[in-house]
Amino acid sequence: MISIISNPQVLKYLLLFLLWALVHSILASLTVKDFLHRRLRRSYHFFRIIYVVISIVSLLALFLVAPLPQDLVYSFEGLIFYFLKAVQTLALIAFLFTATTSIEDDFLGLRELGKFFSAKLDNDLKPLRTEGIMKYSRHPLYLFAMVLLWSDPQMTIGWLTMTVAFSIYFIIGSIFEERKLVSLYGDDYRAYQEKVRRFIPLKKVPRGTRSERSL
Repeated sequence: MISIISNPQVLKYLLLFLLWALVHSILASLTVKDFLHRRLRRSYHFFRIIYVVISIVSLLALFLVAPLPQDLVYSFEGLIFYFLKAVQTLALIAFLFTATTSIEDDFLGLRELGKFFSAKLDNDLKPLRTEGIMKYSRHPLYLFAMVLLWSDPQMTIGWLTMTVAFSIYFIIGSIFEERKLVSLYGDDYRAYQEKVRRFIPLKKVPRGTRSERSL
C-alpha cells in the first residue's frame, strides 16, 4: 500500500482529486448557493445543471491529465468473478434509480432548469424525502457508488486509488451534507438521523446504547 501511495502517478491524481473535491464541495455549500441565488435571481435555476456538467467534465479531465497505473493488485475468476460483476450491475442500476428519488429530488438539475421557463417562480423548500430506499439508508447514492467501486473483480492500482479516494470523499461529504440538511429541515432531519443509518441499511441501535450517528 505504501508503494502504491508513493507512486508519482498516484500522488498526482490524489492531489488533483483533492482540488476537485474541494471545489465541488464549496460550490455545493449553502453559503455559495445563497450568494448565487441573491446575485443571479431567476437565472439561478441554471446553476444546478451547470454545476453537474462542470463536475462531470472536470472529473473526466482529471483522468486525462493524471492517468493512473493499470498494474493488477488482485483478480478473481470463475464464479466469484461473475458474482461480483452481478453485484456491480445491480449497484449501477440502483444508483441510477436512486438518483431520481434522492432527498434533493433533482440530481441532474432538470426540474430546477424547468422553473426558469415556468411562469410561476417556486423557491419553496422541497419536502424531506424519507420513503422508498431512503427508509433504509440516508445516503443510498453514496452507498451504491461505493458498492459499485469496491466490487470490481479485477482491481488495478488505478481503480483501487480511485475507489479509496471516492470512498473517503463520500464519507466526509456525507458529514457536511448532513449539516446542511439539518440547517434546512431542523428537527425533522434529526429525527430521520435517529431512525436510519448513514449508509448501511440495517436496523439502527437505539440511541444511548451506541454513541454518535453511526454508519
